[in-house]
Amino acid sequence: MAKIGIFGGTFDPPHLGHVAVAAEAAQQLALDRLLIIPTGIPPHKALPADAPGAEDRLAMTRLAFADIPIAEVREDELRREGISYTYMTLDALRQEMPEEEFWLIMGADMFLGVEKWRESRRIFAECSVAALCREKVDDGSALERHAAYLREHFGATCRVLRHRVYEVSSTAVRGGDPSEDVRLPKAVGAYIRERGLYGVR
Repeated sequence: MAKIGIFGGTFDPPHLGHVAVAAEAAQQLALDRLLIIPTGIPPHKALPADAPGAEDRLAMTRLAFADIPIAEVREDELRREGISYTYMTLDALRQEMPEEEFWLIMGADMFLGVEKWRESRRIFAECSVAALCREKVDDGSALERHAAYLREHFGATCRVLRHRVYEVSSTAVRGGDPSEDVRLPKAVGAYIRERGLYGVR
């Protein structure tokens, strides 16, 4: 039985923080495979009106994670019509891989409200959840308490992972010239420049 990580996001654009966090989670969880899934229409936040289309976000995400050997960028949510709910993606993956062990990887903010997600009990039944705790910013106590709450009330399997702090966000990157931003993988910056994304000329 393979251990498979699932790491989703809008990746608008994917930055070095995304890559580093995914790599750290893969190492700490001893994953066999890491599925990177760009979100189509996210349920938790709206994409900016001028966000690149699905094909461009997919291409940038593939470039960003190309150096992680076990990473595979998937198109599942980008091809689905309507809002991309996590339980739908997990249902589809479970049909494809009925025997594998799934780990859903997410940041602290998402984890502290994951029980409010649509069909959260189905999510907990299909996979374990790994929450990323930022060293030097968070001692992890709130995450550990929430993990205990999810175990007791939802039967969830949870693990809190420590990771280094990366002071970068896609919003901050979009506020400047993403094609020259050192917080992006070089290949992603080059792609943005070539395609003229985010107003780059």
